[in-house]
Amino acid sequence: MSAPPRGCRRVAASLPGFVGDELPKGRLEAVREHLVQCPACRREAAGYLGAARALRAATAAPGSA
Repeated sequence: MSAPPRGCRRVAASLPGFVGDELPKGRLEAVREHLVQCPACRREAAGYLGAARALRAATAAPGSA
């Protein structure tokens, strides 16, 4: 299996910040544009989003402290 293209590696490194809405505006837009074009990176982003949702749900659950 070959290495992912450079753009994908850069986007993959930015996904935690993308999910956490912590990227600068220009980088956020670049990641969004890439995700429109790249199914592999969209799948990876979906995994991060799912994990973030699960974490928020777990920390918001009554008695989870």
